[in-house]
Amino acid sequence: MKLTAPVRNALFWLIFLLNVGGFIYGTFFFYPAQLAQTPLYLLLFVPDCPLFSLLFALSMLLVRFAPRRFDLFNFLTFAGCLKYGFWTVFVLTAYPEFYYPVGLGALLSALMLILAHMGMFFESFLLASFVRVKPWHLVPVLGFFLLSDYSDYVLLTYPAAPTYALPLLFPLTVLMSIFFTLGGYLILRGAKRPLVRLLA
Repeated sequence: MKLTAPVRNALFWLIFLLNVGGFIYGTFFFYPAQLAQTPLYLLLFVPDCPLFSLLFALSMLLVRFAPRRFDLFNFLTFAGCLKYGFWTVFVLTAYPEFYYPVGLGALLSALMLILAHMGMFFESFLLASFVRVKPWHLVPVLGFFLLSDYSDYVLLTYPAAPTYALPLLFPLTVLMSIFFTLGGYLILRGAKRPLVRLLA
């Protein structure tokens, strides 16, 4: 899809600001209590979705303005937006009794979160044709996700989730790490040109 330069520029900054806003909201309004109780060395593994919203915003800037490529960073961002966007939509829809009890306000909040994380999943494809992945990239990216999964479910830094679901969520999240890292690699290897020319 071809967009005019002013429209492309406006959409670029709108998506950038939405991601920065998602990072601020998630980190400082959703996770502050958990962050306050988490050891300093594990803080990186607590706000998964806000972190990758920020990383996506940084990837947008790198693709558009950086004089050189940051393919490993952008691959991590791409796969992370896929993984955590999908994971969040899954748990919100699979365990509604935990995330939104009866009430219109709770339902509207849940719908907003679902739409926001669907957006997180799909916006990652804006990066697709701008990342040149190499086979060795798989090791640090998958390693980061598996380390995050270990932190979440063994060291108990996982986000709000029903405790009765943890025996399922742990192996499922590990499978998502593997699937979206390998799947993301194959998508990026095959991407020739963007569906929407927005980032550069």
